[in-house]
Amino acid sequence: MEPRIITTNDRGQLTLPKFMRDQIGTRHFKCYVVKGNFVLEPIQTRDEFLEECEAAYKDYKKNGGYSLDEIRKRHGL
Repeated sequence: MEPRIITTNDRGQLTLPKFMRDQIGTRHFKCYVVKGNFVLEPIQTRDEFLEECEAAYKDYKKNGGYSLDEIRKRHGL
């Protein structure tokens, strides 16, 4: 993707171009500075998190869970 030049307004706010927002698919980000650069990292919304939890619960109901030994093996503990 080609870099875009974005200008802040008088209050320091900026608008991300729509095509970029559409590619990311969220309006919620963590923002921090790394080596003098702003980094925006997408985060889940509350609704996305709940959808993921509901899907995991349905999978658990259908397929069952993991024993403590299975979890340890799976994660190398």
